[in-house]
Amino acid sequence: MVLPQDACGVFVAHRGDDADEGTRKAPVRTLRRAVEKARNEGKRRVFACAEAFDEAVTLPSGIDLWGGRDCTTDEWGWPDTLSVTEIAPEPGRVPLTVAATQGIGTSNISAVWLVAADAIEAGASSIAMLATDGADAVVTWSELIAGNGADGKPGEDAPLERAQNGARANHGERACSDELVEGGAIAVTACADGTRSAGGSGGVGERDAGGAGETGEPAPSAEQASSEGRGGRGERATGACEPGMPGRDGAGGTSGNGALQSSLHLSSSGLHGARGVDGTPGGTAQGGGGGGGTRGRGVCGRGEPQGGASGGSGGGGGCGGRAGKGGGTGGSSIAAVVVVGAKVEFDQTTLHAGRGGNGGAGGRGQQGGHGYPGGVGGEAGMTAGGEIAYACHGGHGGKGGHGGHGGGGLGGSSVGIARDGSDVRIMDSVEFTLGAPGAGGPGGDPADTRSAAEAGLTGQLWSPEGINAATPPR
Repeated sequence: MVLPQDACGVFVAHRGDDADEGTRKAPVRTLRRAVEKARNEGKRRVFACAEAFDEAVTLPSGIDLWGGRDCTTDEWGWPDTLSVTEIAPEPGRVPLTVAATQGIGTSNISAVWLVAADAIEAGASSIAMLATDGADAVVTWSELIAGNGADGKPGEDAPLERAQNGARANHGERACSDELVEGGAIAVTACADGTRSAGGSGGVGERDAGGAGETGEPAPSAEQASSEGRGGRGERATGACEPGMPGRDGAGGTSGNGALQSSLHLSSSGLHGARGVDGTPGGTAQGGGGGGGTRGRGVCGRGEPQGGASGGSGGGGGCGGRAGKGGGTGGSSIAAVVVVGAKVEFDQTTLHAGRGGNGGAGGRGQQGGHGYPGGVGGEAGMTAGGEIAYACHGGHGGKGGHGGHGGGGLGGSSVGIARDGSDVRIMDSVEFTLGAPGAGGPGGDPADTRSAAEAGLTGQLWSPEGINAATPPR
């Protein structure tokens, strides 16, 4: 067996000290320091003791990492049984990154276990090895072990309490109280999104005729029924007053779609899918129309003001509900990520991927506000039967539309190798073990299947062309 020499590389073991020379007898303590010395001193190899290192390592292309060495003697040879160097940093770190910062050739990586912890930040991925643009590496006699991806962040729920209710309507005034009796004043609902709903004012009361009530706002468009929120006609000699018509309800918001597998794309931090689509807010309802007024002729006595009773205003319409937000994508578990411009060969190596994180649920939309009942018309005198008669009441304000629910986030994937525009070679000796994909997040309304997201993917190799896209050995 050819033993490594001090001139060939830098030696690293727990018993060492980062201030030492990095020789077999005086190794450094951390992988980070060993790589730094190898780069600065023009050495091509790092010889790592068969121990566990709790740090993340960035290896420049062209520097080798040979693990599994027996550091109990000064020879640093191979033990009698196969052993490895374990690299297992804290959650959120990639154990080994191969980067093209040196540009002097291929990095040979042998006899290492790269152990990525379960991701803990919402939607984060767990990745055992990363090869960045321009990196070149060959991985042999090793294991890459990715932890579980983290669940996606749930979409934000809209407020639980109902949106603002419509404004209180105003009542009409009694007959004979003035020559012209003003109708119940407009009832304005000012919504938080800057829109407004208004119950139309009541019709005035005059001596010879009652005035018509005003139409509620927002006024109907040409495509909508012209009777919605219309003000009632005032009393004439040939007909009684009419009440205001109810305002139309606000349009309901649309629930957002769930995220699809087709949205997956790769970056150095993992596979990412689209978050669920946000719902749209509910519409503001129309206020009710104002009630018609009555005439004072024949009701008001001599010497009294001659105005008839005025109509009540329409009730204000309710405000639309706020929308729920889309859920976040679940994090993926990927043994190796090889990005554009990198080249990696795997041989005599096992790649383990954990489970993908579940997609985040879409947020719930808010219920729209209730409309307010129309105001009562003013007293218009006595009927022939001795009962009090009234001018016409205003229409009921419409109900605000419910806010749409958010769509669910895509489930995370479980993938052995994820590549994009890179050169990956997988030899026949390579083995894969894969976990389950994460479930797609449900929509804010679980009954709405359209807003539920798709599950993640599982497979040995992911590329933009698809999962398990073929790649020939070399």
